[in-house]
Amino acid sequence: MSAPEQGTAEAKGSRRSSTTLILALIAVGVIVLGAITVALLHHSDTSGDRTGAVTPTPGPAPATTGEGQTGFAVPDVDAFGRRVDIPNNPAGQPLAQTSGPHAATDPAWLTAAPILPEQGGWQRVFGVSVPFSTSDGPTNMIDGVPVGYSHTPQGAALAAVFTTWEAYARPGDWTLRERMEVMTDADHAEFDRLQAAGKVPAQAPVAATRWLVAPDAFQIESFSATGDLCVLKIATKAPPASAGGPAQWQASQLTMVWDGQWRLRLAPGGHLPGSTIGSLDGWTRW
Repeated sequence: MSAPEQGTAEAKGSRRSSTTLILALIAVGVIVLGAITVALLHHSDTSGDRTGAVTPTPGPAPATTGEGQTGFAVPDVDAFGRRVDIPNNPAGQPLAQTSGPHAATDPAWLTAAPILPEQGGWQRVFGVSVPFSTSDGPTNMIDGVPVGYSHTPQGAALAAVFTTWEAYARPGDWTLRERMEVMTDADHAEFDRLQAAGKVPAQAPVAATRWLVAPDAFQIESFSATGDLCVLKIATKAPPASAGGPAQWQASQLTMVWDGQWRLRLAPGGHLPGSTIGSLDGWTRW
């Protein structure tokens, strides 16, 4: 192959790689969405709602950006009948941090849950349920993107759910991707090309986003000594293997990297490792 031909082949390969990544980023939510949708089609039982420690109603929250609105409208319930709050700021309402994050010397460093209060702990943002804590952030919204997650396993878990769910809910939001996912200039160029071609919608339809509800639990698989890498799983409800069978969950693995804030890094090709599990033993419930 001549040098020009080789260069052309490499360029085409690079474009294919970027296209695969961009479309895979959109598909991340689709994979999880599929498991949730199937579960809802097979189950109408909402009696298994979790309960956790009662936390005080948070005090005044820090000012937000975006629409400049604060507080909450009348609460709603998700597809499983669980409470979800509706923030007046469509990008979400950060909560006052009333508890400090865990320290690395804490025995529960990898297993503790962030504190999510009854009001505002799970908020519907662009149609999907995402978590906000009073212990590990986020502490503010800038251009519709949350900032201020703690540099802890709990902060990584919060950011992982927000990024994964919102990437599906608003696939055309480059600001979200640029700040909360690991992206390159080539990815940006390819994103613009796909968006111009009408292949990246601004938002996912409500009929789809309504099924992206709060995952039941998370599990920290590893947290690097320097704190720059956290590998975790999130568990969402899945149908039993047979009618009346035991409960099952779809466990999806996510990788978060820290560069001053948490970002989602997808595996090569956008693959989202996952498996079906029959128990949440050893998992941390929100």
